[in-house]
Amino acid sequence: MMNKTLIKITVIALLFSMVMFSAWPVLADATNDLVINYIESQPLEEKLGYDVSVLFSFIDASGNPIKDVELENLTLSEDGKGVSPVSLGLTTDQPIYISLLLDTSGSMRGSKNTALITASTEFVNRLNEKDRISITTFNNEIKNLINFSTDHKAATSLVSSIEAVPGTGTCLYDAAYEAVQNIAALPMGRRAVIILTDGKDESPQGGACSKLTIDDVIRLASQGNTRVPIFSIGIGDSVDEAGLARIAKLTGGIYSKTPTADQLTTSFTRLLDLLQSQYILHYTSVAAPGNHTLVVNVDYLKTLHTDSREFMLFELPIRLSIISPVAGQKIDDKILIATSITGKAEPIKQVNFLANDTVLGIDETTPYELEWQPDAKLNGNVTISVVAIGKNNNELAKDEVQVIVAATNALTGSAENNLIPTDGLWANYYLYGGILAALLAVAVIVLITLKSRKGKKEKQRDKLWHDMVVSPPSTKNQMNEMTMDGFVLSANALGALTVLQSDDPAMIGQRFEITEDATRLGRAADNEILFPKDSPVSRHHAIIENRNGQLTLSEMVSAGGDGSVKSPTFGTYINDVRLTRPTVLQNGDQIKLGKRVLLRFESSRPGMEGDDAKTQDQITFKDTDKTMDSM
Repeated sequence: MMNKTLIKITVIALLFSMVMFSAWPVLADATNDLVINYIESQPLEEKLGYDVSVLFSFIDASGNPIKDVELENLTLSEDGKGVSPVSLGLTTDQPIYISLLLDTSGSMRGSKNTALITASTEFVNRLNEKDRISITTFNNEIKNLINFSTDHKAATSLVSSIEAVPGTGTCLYDAAYEAVQNIAALPMGRRAVIILTDGKDESPQGGACSKLTIDDVIRLASQGNTRVPIFSIGIGDSVDEAGLARIAKLTGGIYSKTPTADQLTTSFTRLLDLLQSQYILHYTSVAAPGNHTLVVNVDYLKTLHTDSREFMLFELPIRLSIISPVAGQKIDDKILIATSITGKAEPIKQVNFLANDTVLGIDETTPYELEWQPDAKLNGNVTISVVAIGKNNNELAKDEVQVIVAATNALTGSAENNLIPTDGLWANYYLYGGILAALLAVAVIVLITLKSRKGKKEKQRDKLWHDMVVSPPSTKNQMNEMTMDGFVLSANALGALTVLQSDDPAMIGQRFEITEDATRLGRAADNEILFPKDSPVSRHHAIIENRNGQLTLSEMVSAGGDGSVKSPTFGTYINDVRLTRPTVLQNGDQIKLGKRVLLRFESSRPGMEGDDAKTQDQITFKDTDKTMDSM
């Protein structure tokens, strides 16, 4: 008897639980409790990069927001690489733009229409003061009742007059597409489109009601710079649950199923609580412009929750800086005013160069630079300005630097300390006599230098001939230890690069050993060999790879914002021949990155990389392109 009573009680309890559960609005995908709603980015002011803001929702199995996530609970990955979060907080005090789409088709008549009015009125009344609401009804037609207004009283008054129209269809996708277009045109900030419907996109006669498709809506809301999350609420059993859930999931929203109309107010209340409890996360990205993928992990109560979303980094704005001369530099002769340009958000028409607001010249091609011979009239403190001008003659960027000009007159020497008499015949004698003496001194120095160099080259040639022909090394290994410059490479070196020309004087003469299987060259900080002050060199310009024991040079390509593939702007050259495909490097090859960076390659195995075909009479000397036959 006791067992039967216990069974009855258990059955009754289970039935009661099932009834209560079915009467409560539920989240369609209760396990997907972390949802990235959308991602936006802004260029940083102080350095190259972006401040990326990530809006996400974190909810429990019942759809209620979880509000105690801390920064240490988060880990982020951008394109598979870990990035560090900077800040995390709830958006409780930040206004939001909400577009509310309400189904007024024939199937929404009666209790559903009454519930719609009650739930929508409660929803609007609970908005924060600065939240902006737009309300649109849709059936066969789309009608906007109020457009992103903070006048919530007016909004509720309009809602109270909503009526479902008998015999009309549900042009759901056309209405959603228009709502996304309207909200995407607003300034950056929090936003959401909310769709309420009891059916699917269908005309009264059957078939699709909308001209657009569900994929059109998803594509607009999730790609490019739109990024609009769509939250959907479905009433009853006839709703297109799969379609509404798909729209929500792929755009960063959440789908809520409401079994009966009288539960609609609860669904709206829970959704508003969720919107008012979103998290906003900030991190710094130094990735290149284009499409990227962010993965957010939340470790909460020893359970890992994950979501990912694609986003776009747009081209950085034009930034211009003067790299030569530097602030405080004393200028007494001709100099090169050189610039560094970053960002491609707008095309540059020209760059203007000025000194104390007087135009010195204009350059219309990269690299933007100007040779300047200062005039003695400008002696003293001078402000050099460089201005980038856009195609509409608008100023895109500007930089300036203070220098000290100490220009001299061409014939009389210093303008301030002229010790030569400047009147009468004696002035000419002093002047021309001094010039003649200086020319004779220069000539003597040149003759002595040339004679010395000739002697050194003859000795060098004789020594090389003796070492290579008369008394060659006893082993091949001794020969292979030496490079063209006479330096000994380290044991693990595959080769070396020596900088022959660079815009940065400090780089000239530097020698870099190649020890890795992949060595990248460019201006960006993540390259193995950096050229930070050589503006014609791309951020990621070229790569040297070890392929089966041979070092191969290739250009690095990047994806443009439009999906195109971009090579380095100013090209790459081997021995003055444009690099168009991966090429095996030979001992002594000269590599040019862009217009002015020139490198010489030294192989750790010169006898294995093309030199084995050369005879002893064709061995190239260190400081000349001549062979022994031509000396």
